[in-house]
Amino acid sequence: MEMPKIFYQVIIFGSFFSSVLLTGRAIYVMFWVVTNVTGRFAPLLGPFLLFMPGMFNEKGDIYRGKLVRLLPWLLVSYLILFGFSALAGLFNKAS
Repeated sequence: MEMPKIFYQVIIFGSFFSSVLLTGRAIYVMFWVVTNVTGRFAPLLGPFLLFMPGMFNEKGDIYRGKLVRLLPWLLVSYLILFGFSALAGLFNKAS
């Protein structure tokens, strides 16, 4: 049984908008993570800061926790977006 085209369109649009919103939220939280870092070599260790919780002050540690909880949802929304877009493209070529 083939799913109706509108089903794929609703899933793709919903995952697109959730991806946009979650990406904006992640950028906002990353700003607060980066600005609440303490330590002498903090600017040099930017990409590795999530793995070093001792480098944050209180506010930075709170935002680090928010970012860690946000990133899996962001990954899932992008996987849904690209997965359903690929499926919709395959079905369009088949018909």
